[in-house]
This record gives sequence, C-alpha cells and structure tokens, in this order.
Amino acid sequence: MQFFTDISHLSNQCEYGKIREDLVRDKLIMCLRREIKEKLILEQPKTLQGALETAQRIETINCELRSAC
Repeated sequence: MQFFTDISHLSNQCEYGKIREDLVRDKLIMCLRREIKEKLILEQPKTLQGALETAQRIETINCELRSAC
C-alpha cells in the first residue's frame, strides 16, 4: 500500500484539519481496483483504518480464491 503511505504523508503537509482522515480515506477508495472499490463503497467504512482493513481483507480473500483454482 505504497500509495496510501505516500498520500498520507502528503496530506500531513496540508491544512485539512479534522477532515484529513476522511479525505485520505475517500481518495484511497477511489484509487483502488474496481472490485475492491465497489465493495468499500457499499460497506461505507467510517474511518480510514476501517477502509484499510476492509481493503486488505478483500484483497486477501481474492488472492486465496485465485490460488484455489
């Protein structure tokens, strides 16, 4: 998740204040692969941490499904 690390560090330099985490979360969701993005939009995680955990969980499941075939 290098993209998340980069955008998180860049956003620290801006004056977003209380909405910083929400903006980073939304940007993260919009830049993910379509299948993960759609699931995150449906689940609507309330926090950045929740979005990261959900995205990682979905990616792990997808990898396991691809390996099972």
